[in-house]
Amino acid sequence: MPHFLTISTSIELVRVAAEHIVYVSPDGNYSLLRQRDGVVRQLSCNLHRVEELISEQLGEDAAHFVRLGRNHIINMNYVNYLNLPKQSLTMSDAATFSYELTASREQLVGLKKVLEQLEGSG
Repeated sequence: MPHFLTISTSIELVRVAAEHIVYVSPDGNYSLLRQRDGVVRQLSCNLHRVEELISEQLGEDAAHFVRLGRNHIINMNYVNYLNLPKQSLTMSDAATFSYELTASREQLVGLKKVLEQLEGSG
């Protein structure tokens, strides 16, 4: 059974399956959640709160999400390509979408190590 990230306010409810979330980025006091179908949802909470909700609500699926500095929470299942010198990261399912993000070299080095450890243990 899929885990869902649910964000509820007085005027709206956003409910997204964990595997549909590609990444979340800040937008002032809000956050933008990019789904794998291309839909972008504005969430009425900041990135720190989204990070807390992921940890609280997604169970074992929360392990697939990592905070990449101040600008992104990414779903590691969609990391397709890292380029350290260009400080770029491509998020893709290799079929229907591809999004390029930028991050510091240090953040990408850390992410690369985490992904290599996951691949080595799996």
